[in-house]
Amino acid sequence: DVQIGGLVGPDKDVVVPILDVYKTLPYRGQQRFLSWLGYIWPEEIDAFYHSTRSSFPKIPLSRYPNIEGLNSGTKLKWYFHGEAYSAFAPGIASLSNSHEELSNLAYHGGDFYASENIPTGSELFLNYGWRWHHRNDLWKTVSPAYDTLDDYNRGYDFSTLPTEKEKRAQLDTATSRRDWDVERPSVRKIYYEEEEEEEDELEDEETLDHIKSLDWLEEHGVCVDQMQFSEEKDAVVAARAFHKGQIVAPAPLLALKREDLVMYDVDEEATKYSHSIDFDTIEGIEPLIGFCYGHPDSELLLLPYSPMVTWIEHSSTSPNVKIEWAEDHPNNEEFLKLHPIDVMELPGGSLRMNFVALRDIAPGEPILLDFGSAWEQASDTEDGLDKERGVPDGFFPQHWIGASTKYELAGLDEPLEPGEMRPMVWKHNGKPLMEKGAFRVGLPKGFTQSMYDYSEKLGIVEMYRNLLTKTVLESDDWFVFNTTEGEFFAQRYMNTAWDFNMHYISAWSEEARRSYLGAMGKAGFDTCLEAVGKHYGLDNLTCFHSSYMGLSNCDNSFTHTDVYATGDVGFNIFLPILTVEGSKPELDIIPDNPHVVLSVKYEHDTAIVLGDYGYHKTSPNDYDDIGKMRVVAGSYCAQITSENKGMIAHIYDGDDPAPFMGQFQEPFELHWSKDGKHSLKGLWQDDWQPMKVATE
Repeated sequence: DVQIGGLVGPDKDVVVPILDVYKTLPYRGQQRFLSWLGYIWPEEIDAFYHSTRSSFPKIPLSRYPNIEGLNSGTKLKWYFHGEAYSAFAPGIASLSNSHEELSNLAYHGGDFYASENIPTGSELFLNYGWRWHHRNDLWKTVSPAYDTLDDYNRGYDFSTLPTEKEKRAQLDTATSRRDWDVERPSVRKIYYEEEEEEEDELEDEETLDHIKSLDWLEEHGVCVDQMQFSEEKDAVVAARAFHKGQIVAPAPLLALKREDLVMYDVDEEATKYSHSIDFDTIEGIEPLIGFCYGHPDSELLLLPYSPMVTWIEHSSTSPNVKIEWAEDHPNNEEFLKLHPIDVMELPGGSLRMNFVALRDIAPGEPILLDFGSAWEQASDTEDGLDKERGVPDGFFPQHWIGASTKYELAGLDEPLEPGEMRPMVWKHNGKPLMEKGAFRVGLPKGFTQSMYDYSEKLGIVEMYRNLLTKTVLESDDWFVFNTTEGEFFAQRYMNTAWDFNMHYISAWSEEARRSYLGAMGKAGFDTCLEAVGKHYGLDNLTCFHSSYMGLSNCDNSFTHTDVYATGDVGFNIFLPILTVEGSKPELDIIPDNPHVVLSVKYEHDTAIVLGDYGYHKTSPNDYDDIGKMRVVAGSYCAQITSENKGMIAHIYDGDDPAPFMGQFQEPFELHWSKDGKHSLKGLWQDDWQPMKVATE
């Protein structure tokens, strides 16, 4: 038992400052949040979460692994010369869970004390603070599933959608040009959507079994207080005697990559995210690296967070402990087979190693480990603190050595045949990016050139040159313009809120709609529809919304999906028309782990197909300085049925102006069918009939 005010656990553990908060998107890397950052006490709320979780439709919080850890913790603070800083605090500060009512620990002067009497076998609790509990409760109570077609059919009155006549009447009024401008926050503003205040009273009704018997602890527990710090020897020493082969200290591990600890020159006054970091200027390495374990040829680093292990010192001549993988730790063997990227995505503590006695150790004897020759050589230089502790030969699995920690697609160097539909899979583990489907589809050779020629002939390309080099439209304004094949409209979309100059162009008149779809058919888009239809076992497909998307710069756009809850028969298809040679990747795809963002490049004569809930956003790029622009064609396609027509009409109507609401009246216009009777190419035939406009 520990009486109130009594010292809990070993005293004077290490606290390591984290100096750089610019570790995630939208500043750097490929992730919104890193798993190991969940164990860092922040200098301020959301210090490490600069990338917004906002999306449309909103991604359920429960789909985020390791949603944020301590990033909203408020109860522990560290100061240096009166200024708060973010910190890694191993030991009790990392091992203790949080509970508002059962909290039994207080922190003062580097030590933890009992804030109330703690009986033998009781779990130790901190209180991370109200905000942490509020978010954690939300995370646990939100369904992990996306809304389905049935959910929308039950909860939405699709009869309120306008007919085409009503919609066009609305669009003919001045109110159709809506002012959606939103003041852009500063780059350093932290994004987090708090729920309504009434949600604050969410209660945790689970019954905690937080006091364990000694028998249970003997069977399931591990001892973490067998070392203590000696002021006299200025070292961590054995708190009791150990025999050779005994575990001196267990060490649950955090996994991170070397790049996480590199600190670049940062301009905190930058007005663009892309201008915030100078990646050509390295300012230093986080001090945390000196407490990590790694192999010189591996990007993966392991950080133990049990009490006192960070105090263990180096000796190459007389070490008395070694590190071994914990054979009794659940899933250790399974996790060691994973690629380093998958290891870094694991929750903290998924892997565990042990510090094991090499010989008998007497009480009070300093604990010493051989950090390896590379560390020893580095310690004799000014860069000694910039080196991780070495692991013994064979400790890291061979597949961790030399492996890249960059998220990449597999098979990009393998050409696609026309009509070949290849799922996007991760290069590191071969798993698909999205359960709902993300694909690259081969198009007929010359597809991109054919669509560019059509667009150039109609003046669409020249229109984009004007839209993107002059302020023709304010944010969310639009206008109708004539071409030789009907009227189109141009819209400048959400430019202020999302800080890009994206403009959409789409058909306004029936003649233009027929022309655009026909041009896609003539170029060979039927090949893509055929591939999608066959892969998903569909009867038919309709391209219910096709448009151009053009821009010349983007700093930070918005995560969204255009097609969702269609019953897995709806698709968003991207078709590059004009690309910029040497451009960085142009499309950010959000996989099933929403923390990760994979940026991909558009390829000529290749379509990108995303299924239901295919979340994505525009990648950061700036072509203004070189006078270039990018234009992509997009098409929303679906098998429209009497069951999902309301939902698909709702999706289309959300892309205002959306003038063709009549296409969701039966019988539906078909652009591909498995019986071969319908195709886009057929739209060029003389006997093709325009779509009838529904008047009521």
